[in-house]
Amino acid sequence: MTDRVPRPTAPRRIERLATLPLFHKLDGRKVVLAGSSEGALWKAELLASAGCNLLILAGGSAELFAELAADPPSGTVEVLARNWQAADLDGATLAIADIDAVEEAKAFAAAARQLGVPVNLVDKPEFCDFAFGSLVNRSPLVVAISTDGAAPVFGQAIRAKIEALLPAGLKHWAQAAKDWRPAVQERGRLGGEHLLGDVDFLPLQGGEAGDLVQRQLG
Repeated sequence: MTDRVPRPTAPRRIERLATLPLFHKLDGRKVVLAGSSEGALWKAELLASAGCNLLILAGGSAELFAELAADPPSGTVEVLARNWQAADLDGATLAIADIDAVEEAKAFAAAARQLGVPVNLVDKPEFCDFAFGSLVNRSPLVVAISTDGAAPVFGQAIRAKIEALLPAGLKHWAQAAKDWRPAVQERGRLGGEHLLGDVDFLPLQGGEAGDLVQRQLG
């Protein structure tokens, strides 16, 4: 009998993830938000910035969202001065609520899941299908940070470090890279290092980054 030589175990490509990071395209899609707290307002501003058609069920505090509804950063915002109903969730892509009462929070989550809508309850992770985490916005470059329930101060500290590494002007580089991607692919130069390897991401403004990328392509 021949002894078998054990094969070396290949390293895992990725370690276990506590959560799966996903980035949702919400342009033109219905999102429902129930609640009337400052936390709900922050969620509303975040969701509106992503271009969704946001329906806010604000109870008796519709005035809290008046400024956002009058001038949303993107998409549309509709505010109704009443509590949520299960029918409000029909056709929604996401459902979010800031509800204090546990039984009502449980009912909201159940109503959303009955319709196949992913749900998030502020500060109630036991009812959540997804979490928002911390955000570094250099759109179209967006960095999301999740600590899977660790102390908020930890996530905030990580975000501060990443913000320091990514200057605000980097958004112009990200937009330039996005705009010129087809030209890069057409030339077969798919690796970013071939295009921007000798560029130090200078703090350029607006179209200046795009002009520099065009010169690199030329």
